[in-house]
Amino acid sequence: MRLVGPKLTKVWTSRRKWLGNVVPMLFWFLPTAGGVFWIFRTGRIFGPGLWSVIAGQVIGWLALNYFGLYENGRIRRDSMRNLIHRRPPAPGPVVFVGCASTKHHSILDAHEDVGFLSFGTNELEFIGDERRMRLLREQISQVRLRPSVHSIVGLGCWISIEAFINGMPVRLLVEPRERDTLWGNLMLSGWLKKVIDDWRFGIQPQAAHRYTHRIESAPSLDDPAPTPELGPGNSPEV
Repeated sequence: MRLVGPKLTKVWTSRRKWLGNVVPMLFWFLPTAGGVFWIFRTGRIFGPGLWSVIAGQVIGWLALNYFGLYENGRIRRDSMRNLIHRRPPAPGPVVFVGCASTKHHSILDAHEDVGFLSFGTNELEFIGDERRMRLLREQISQVRLRPSVHSIVGLGCWISIEAFINGMPVRLLVEPRERDTLWGNLMLSGWLKKVIDDWRFGIQPQAAHRYTHRIESAPSLDDPAPTPELGPGNSPEV
């Protein structure tokens, strides 16, 4: 009988990307469009139409904050279950993040992939739903904050991990997703940048921190079964 390993769940789906845009857009569009219609219909700029437009911007900002990371809690839990079974396993403590390369451009989501940033002894590795990227400590030249598309409305920023691999510049952009709102994760950006900076100088993340997870990987089907210890009462039969 051939043993089959656990099937990994597809986490970063087009549906979740679309709904992260469509749901906030609906909250913004309805009062904004209604206000614009009222202004054109009555010819009055100052009045209920203008107040409706202003309300649309406020409601849209709140909706983007709360629904921009649609189903983030489920994504995080599914990603964690997948991570336990991935091979090779995560090299150290992990933090849940969204990730993008410098070449990523999409109308669906700023995050090209979602997964975990893992802090090994000498390597920093992103382990995502679709890709893995590994950077050695000596390859990383600097870590800094960069604007993201959500920076326009004050709800996000990238942590840019910049490195040189074989003489070529490489940039890994990550953003915390440990919390379920954009504003909450923006508040974690400074913390995560400090964790990465500390790691570069040899300080491993504290596994006891609520947003740093230590993963116990599931045993691989390729690993040999452990040999039972012999002792009184469990000697092999002859």
